[in-house]
Formats: sequence, structure tokens, C-alpha cells
Amino acid sequence: MMTKKKFFLIALICFVCYVPYLVFFFPGVCNWDTVGQISDYFGGDSPIPIGWMEGQDEITPFLSDHHPVFDTVVFSLFIKFGIAIFNSANIGFFAYVLVQTIVFSITFAFVIYVLKRLGLGKKYIIAAGVFYTLFLPIPFFVIDMLKDSLFTLCFIWYFIIYLLVILEKPTKKKIVVLTLIGVLLGLTKKTGVYILLLSALAIMPKIWHNFRLLSVFYVLACPLVMFVLMAKIIFPIFNIEPGGKQELLAIPIQQISRVAVEKGFDSEEREIIGKIISYDQIKDLYRSDLVDPIKGTFNHDASQNEILDFLKLWIATGFKEPELYLRAMYGLVGGFFIPNTTININTKIPEPWRGSPEIKQLDAFTIERQNIVDFYYGVANSPLLGILFKIAIYTFIIPISVGIYLAIRRDWQLLWGMIPVLLVIATLFLCPTTDSRYGLPLIMTTPIVVGLGLKSYRNWASAKKRIA
Repeated sequence: MMTKKKFFLIALICFVCYVPYLVFFFPGVCNWDTVGQISDYFGGDSPIPIGWMEGQDEITPFLSDHHPVFDTVVFSLFIKFGIAIFNSANIGFFAYVLVQTIVFSITFAFVIYVLKRLGLGKKYIIAAGVFYTLFLPIPFFVIDMLKDSLFTLCFIWYFIIYLLVILEKPTKKKIVVLTLIGVLLGLTKKTGVYILLLSALAIMPKIWHNFRLLSVFYVLACPLVMFVLMAKIIFPIFNIEPGGKQELLAIPIQQISRVAVEKGFDSEEREIIGKIISYDQIKDLYRSDLVDPIKGTFNHDASQNEILDFLKLWIATGFKEPELYLRAMYGLVGGFFIPNTTININTKIPEPWRGSPEIKQLDAFTIERQNIVDFYYGVANSPLLGILFKIAIYTFIIPISVGIYLAIRRDWQLLWGMIPVLLVIATLFLCPTTDSRYGLPLIMTTPIVVGLGLKSYRNWASAKKRIA
């Protein structure tokens, strides 16, 4: 077994490998979503357009749950700390990034520990360590103030503990930890509650006999927190606007829009669509690779019956135009399943807006940053090594290949342990575009998934040898 000294040494090695990124990209990196979250918090009760489209009706909440409000508060409190103590939003931003980097380093050390615990060889464990320290996309996401990085951090721990419950004897401590991390899955990402709920139900046969009451709490804790505590109590008290219904309608909106652009609808059908999105703007806003422009015209006041009528039309149109629906789906998320899309990274901090404090990278390292970014995309788009930087390798090809292999070997226990990963793959079909951040949990758990395949092979080879 791994000693504590070795464990912290591995964590330290990971952290040291990320230090150059912490220095050159100080105080870190993020995307427009993060800037929007911070601006929500520091803007106070600020008017925001419904659906995020200019010219729409505005509401005036304290915060919006368009992006998970938990993430917004965590990010903003760090920045508020920097301003209050050091009079610097940069310091607050960096404090968050530094803490996240430390926690990721410890997390990767724990992954190495678990791989060793699963009986994998030294060479593979070293390869996993090299992946976490030297695979170029990893450091960029580690130093990224990003809701997906925070969710991924929670997911790695959830997947590991889930796997240990499947492969080893369930204990009260493991189930309690699973429950707590499961709540964090829901708080840090909208789809997290469904990943938790379905994976918890799948593991129920393993834990029900000895932990009936605790297992029920495990299944219900996250839904209760998200749908009761947050939605019914916290949001009204603090004037937090719930996330829009349009997020769950992204794929139907894109597919309907594709048909509208290429074939059109009759007047009655246009009226049904127009109650949900702006039909007249579809041709101008439609993008095959991104649903957000059209989704942004969503009618916030659409009734349940109007949404139901829209969904009925969507289903009926799907039977008539299945090819257009498939093409619309492929345009949005095809890159997750076909290796034609390079892993994209955040390398900057966008300009502040709407009351957000100014956070910017140091001018002193502008050239160094650009050289690192150029090197990254030079390698990522190269003819030979470039294949390793295709997002589909990690979001589909590797995990599905391992899953098929485990099924062929009838290694149902290990396949059972992969359920959280398979559920994350399922959520990719709901994404508004092929952005690598949506596949980040699958990228960072790749060494574990591949390790399960190798463990199954080793078990089969050992059994075959004993028989011989």
C-alpha cells in the first residue's frame, strides 16, 4: 500500500508541474460564463435580459441560476476576500485558483493511490502520473476558475468512492462520503443531480441490505437539496432567479430550427414555435454548431401548455425529418463522438462587465503566455500527436471501448462501477455545442477507466494461466 509520505510526494510533484502555469497565467484563466457569474454577484440587484438576448424583457434579481448559483457564490466570495484583505480582485481570483490547484493535485495523488489499490502495475501507474502532469490540457483546466473544473473535481471523487463501494465491502463512511459529494454534484452542475440519482439507484442493490436508511438518504439528499431547499427556500429568500427552462429544450430548439431553415413550417406550426422562440429570427441566428443564439430568444413567459405543444410538434416533425434532426444533433455534439474536434482551452480572462471588478493577467508575461498557447495548439493540431488531443478520444472512444471490452469479458462488476462515467457520456447529448469543458470529467477520469480495462484483462489472464 502507498504510505502517506509517498501520497503527499505525488501530490507535491503534481503541484510543482502546475506552478509554471500559475506564474505565467497569473491570476489564472476563465471564460465568459465565469465573468458573467462574478458580474451577477457584484452587480447586486441588477437587471438582466431574459434569455440573455439584448432587447428582451429584463428582470432584477440578486443572482441568476442560469449558471449554478453555488459556483457563482464560491467564485465571488474568493474575489470578495481578495478585495477586502488585499484590495485586489486579482489576489482573490488567484487564491481560488491556488486552492483549486492544490485540491486537484491531492485528487490526482488519490487517483494514483486507487490505481495501486486496484492492483495495477507500476508502469501503468507511472503513465497515469505522466498523464496528469504532462498532458497539456490538464494544467489549463486546473488553473481555470470554471464551473466545469469545479464539477469535475467533485465528480472524480464521486466516481472513485462509487467504484470502491462496488469493488470492496460497502461501509457507512463510504456511503456518507458519496452522499455529501453527490450533493456537490448537483450544486456545481445542473445535470449533476440526475447523474447522482441514476447512479445511486444503480448501486442500491449493493448497499440496501446493510444500510437501508442511509441508502435512502443517499438517493434523496441531492434531489431534496436542489428541488426543495434551493428552489423553494433559498432562491425566494435571496431573490435568485431560477435557471431558464430553455436549457432543457436546447436540442429540440436546435432541431426545430434546422427544419425551419431548410424546409419551413406552415402558419399554425409557426405560431406554436413562435410562442417558445422567435421564429422570425431563426434564419438570422441559426448556427449548426451552437444553439445559444436561438435559445437566447426563448420566451420566459411561455406556459406549460405552450411548451407541451412545442414538444408535440418537435416529436411529430422528428418522424417526418429524421435526417435533419440527426444532422442538427451532429452539428452540436458530433465532436464528442467523432475525433475531429481539438480540445479547446481557456487561456485568458475576459473583460469585466456590469459592475464586475477588474481582473486581468500580468502584462509582464504576455509573450510567455502566447508562446505556451501557440505551443499547445501547435502540438494539438499536429498530424501525429494531434489525435491525442481530439476530445472524442476521451468522451467516447476510450470509455465506450472499455465498456464493450468489459461486457465481452462479462466483467459485470467493473462495468457496474463505470455507470457514473456512462451517465456523463449521456449528458453530452444535452450540450449546446462541442465545448471541451463539457467532457472534462471524462478526460480527467480516463486513467481510471483504462485502469478498469487493464484490471479486467489481468484478471482474465491470471485465471487462464491457473487453468492451464
